[in-house]
Amino acid sequence: EDYIAQRVFKPAGMTGAGFFESDRFPANVAIGYTRQSPQGAGTLVSNEEMHGVAGSGAGGAYATAADLLAFDNAVRERRLADAKMTAWILGGDATPAGPRAMHGIGIAGGAPGCNANMESDGRWTVVVVGNLDPPNAMRVGGAINRALTR
Repeated sequence: EDYIAQRVFKPAGMTGAGFFESDRFPANVAIGYTRQSPQGAGTLVSNEEMHGVAGSGAGGAYATAADLLAFDNAVRERRLADAKMTAWILGGDATPAGPRAMHGIGIAGGAPGCNANMESDGRWTVVVVGNLDPPNAMRVGGAINRALTR
């Protein structure tokens, strides 16, 4: 977690991101809500007791939409990796053609009560975060992406 904070969050400018302990959430962290609960299917409840006490390098980091946009910019501006590794991440040419790598990227994921989607083609970036079960943010982000690429 320290490595990720120092090598990814900090150089990317992800000032709201972190691996927060469940009893010490910052004020701006939304509570997640899920229908995947022991109370029965369809009952919307807080996800606070469904995840570990704190996130780890294997998952459970918190980030704002602004943090995910900062991550996209940091990758494209080669602040997190050299030109060759950036090309591998984005699936493009390793030769830097300018100050920003312009290849497509899409990241999505989630767990009960939280999910996020980030899609970009280098010119635009769509970030959607949600505090409900997947795939709500992924559906919204995908719809925006499809509208932009028509």
